[in-house]
Amino acid sequence: MAILPSRASNTAHLNLLDPLVGLAVVTEKEGKLRAAAGKQYGGELEHWQYDTFRIHNDKRWQGTDQISFTIGDGVPRALNIAGFSLSRVSGGGESATH
Repeated sequence: MAILPSRASNTAHLNLLDPLVGLAVVTEKEGKLRAAAGKQYGGELEHWQYDTFRIHNDKRWQGTDQISFTIGDGVPRALNIAGFSLSRVSGGGESATH
């Protein structure tokens, strides 16, 4: 399964980083995408439109949020949520901005 419906990428695991948020991980399990940032925030992703998803948080009281992916060279380069842009980390890592 591709991370983004609008892309043909077979990326099934993304590591993303922000200095304030820390490390976030997007994975695929049993055909469903999940996002997690630390032990306190995570949930299943539901495709919404283009490169935007809704995250249904595991802790129901946190509700749902919209997240979107920034695409560069045909692959996800960043995850955008709540005013933060978490940059994809590949090997040595890339800097993140918010």
